[in-house]
Amino acid sequence: MKLGAPRTPSRPWLELQLHDNQPLRLEHARGLTLRGVAGQVWITLAGEAEDIFLMPGEEYEIPRNALLLIEGIGEASVALLRPVRYPWLRALLAQRRERAATLTPGWSLQCN
Repeated sequence: MKLGAPRTPSRPWLELQLHDNQPLRLEHARGLTLRGVAGQVWITLAGEAEDIFLMPGEEYEIPRNALLLIEGIGEASVALLRPVRYPWLRALLAQRRERAATLTPGWSLQCN
């Protein structure tokens, strides 16, 4: 189980509003990450002994393709994130962000 604070540069893909007693079924979602946005989110993955509970800001990476049920405890929302698949691209983007942050005001950075 991978649960914790955001750790990877993931791209928001879809935000879902969740409600009590209205589980949402996901299948074939391996590699996607769920990020708690609001409220508490309850996650059940088939074959896992324990359920997962996400609070805002916490993430859970779906480890395999299996039936996954997500539900809000009360009103909640969760974002589905797609990972940046190429490590070299991740490193390049981080490098450009660092460079842009150190530019003198009035200067701009051109990326070709």
